[in-house]
Amino acid sequence: MHFRTEIELPESQIQISYTDNTLLLGSCFTENIGLRLQKAKFKVCTNPFGILYNPYSIASSIGYILGAQQYTNEDIFEHNQQWHSWDHHGRFSNANPQLLVYDINKELASAQALIQNTNYIFITLGAAHVYRLKENGRIVANCHKVPQKEFEFKMLEAEEISEILHQMVREVHNFKPEIKIIFTISPVKHWAYGALENALGKASLRVAIHKIIKQHQSVFYFPAFELITEDLRDYRFYADDMLHVSDKGIEYVWGKFQGVWISPESKVLLKRLEQIERAKTHRILKPGSVEVQKFAQNTLQEITNIRKLAPQMDFTNEIEYFTKLMG
Repeated sequence: MHFRTEIELPESQIQISYTDNTLLLGSCFTENIGLRLQKAKFKVCTNPFGILYNPYSIASSIGYILGAQQYTNEDIFEHNQQWHSWDHHGRFSNANPQLLVYDINKELASAQALIQNTNYIFITLGAAHVYRLKENGRIVANCHKVPQKEFEFKMLEAEEISEILHQMVREVHNFKPEIKIIFTISPVKHWAYGALENALGKASLRVAIHKIIKQHQSVFYFPAFELITEDLRDYRFYADDMLHVSDKGIEYVWGKFQGVWISPESKVLLKRLEQIERAKTHRILKPGSVEVQKFAQNTLQEITNIRKLAPQMDFTNEIEYFTKLMG
């Protein structure tokens, strides 16, 4: 008997390896996958503008990354004794405008440096709704607790989203034709707008992505949304707020992702890295004992072996930890 409709993913044309650079943009689900890729020591840059939800703001951020622009004091505003950017998540907000601009440009510069050698752009669309400033019609990435009366709420139609994504893909490929773009839809529910609006928004995003994939050979879709809502389909895999995905759910999606989208040779390295991570979290009962010293020495040797295969990997923290165990 089968009690769920498990999604079997076909073999992917994409095989991400440890020699690739990946830029990740979008919702908080992007942060979760980006964190796992980063912990696995892949070369990634995750959300240099902070968490973004709507297609327009994500496309706008890519425009800045592809260009040589920087932000100035003219691009920020003050509200409630904090300075903010309409293009950025609240994690950048700062009481000091100079520090805000500095932090924004620092992360932007890192993304602009990485994009020169980027192989993949991973984009998670979170919602189809946007907020426009009434005074000038500007779409904002974050309202920063500015009163709602200052904004106009709009749900983008699938055709509008498709056009935004089409222009973005063309811009990316004009910059570097070899870049492959992977779209996903966040399974996180945007319940503030109600169940019907949430469902309609997710459907519009999926229709738009489907159209873009048909138009561009270098654009792909990873079914993170379907893996949670159709495969697992159980509130056990949501966090306590019943809106965000739990760690168990994210691990399931991550397992599916690496199963078909990570190259075979990188999967082998990934397994070895996971063993080192487990060794680092291993409970040490007898510090300084011969057994612990041998355990640390063997792990340091394994790190040396891996670095011969992937010299770009940074093991600074691991080497420091196991060297201390050596006494």
